[in-house]
Amino acid sequence: ADVIRVEKSSGSEDRWVTPVAEGGEGSLFMQVNRNKRGITLNPRSDEGREIVRKLVAMSDVVVANLPPQTLESMGLDYPTLCESKPDIILTTVSAYGHGGPWSQR
Repeated sequence: ADVIRVEKSSGSEDRWVTPVAEGGEGSLFMQVNRNKRGITLNPRSDEGREIVRKLVAMSDVVVANLPPQTLESMGLDYPTLCESKPDIILTTVSAYGHGGPWSQR
């Protein structure tokens, strides 16, 4: 599979989990992102959302680690992604689950 990891502009926190290699990236980041392409952007900006939409249009599956309300507020919820690609598959992963008092964290 061709995997493209999309991160916030400053990069994901797992980039700096120690030990850190000479290139400045943490060993966890290097392990879980081996052979993936990556891009950093601001998904709340018009330009960032447009880039995400273009990536969605050429993708089969989107895996998001944000709560549904956050995706919706960013214009990256399932109905909006379907405008870019009607048969896109969206799956969300949450440390707090999809129900319960902490589900929107």
